[in-house]
Amino acid sequence: YVVSIPTSPNDDYFPIDATWNWAYKLSGNWNLPKEIVVGAIMEAFSGPKGTRTYVFRAPGEAGGLALVQQTTVTLRLEPTGSQREPAYAQVNLRLGKKFRLLSNDLLLSLDALNVANTNAVKAATYVSGPQFGRVTNAVPSRQLRVGAQLTF
Repeated sequence: YVVSIPTSPNDDYFPIDATWNWAYKLSGNWNLPKEIVVGAIMEAFSGPKGTRTYVFRAPGEAGGLALVQQTTVTLRLEPTGSQREPAYAQVNLRLGKKFRLLSNDLLLSLDALNVANTNAVKAATYVSGPQFGRVTNAVPSRQLRVGAQLTF
């Protein structure tokens, strides 16, 4: 169910969520000769799902009748998951070098995040009107990150 405990008859419109989400993650790390470290992470996700809704407001739309007891009512107009963004994947890579410092280890690394520079949609709004389908969150662009890790 979309709403576990219905609070009004408005929750009775398309109450069942019969969609599935999936995610896959594959990772690997390799310790190469001369204390060189290489790692990779590949992730894949089902696209975000949504439902077209409409917001009825207290002053009547286009001069229509006004809502009497509430300021707004949001109703689902389609089954959950009828709006869906495409699935996406991203790859992160790491290259590092270990150094021995007395009894400690220092790992200097360079990470490349979102190597393919995907700009896939992670969230969008599906409220009917001019903002329908507006992207509200996307995968961050390609980034390089430098890191240092001291093990003691």
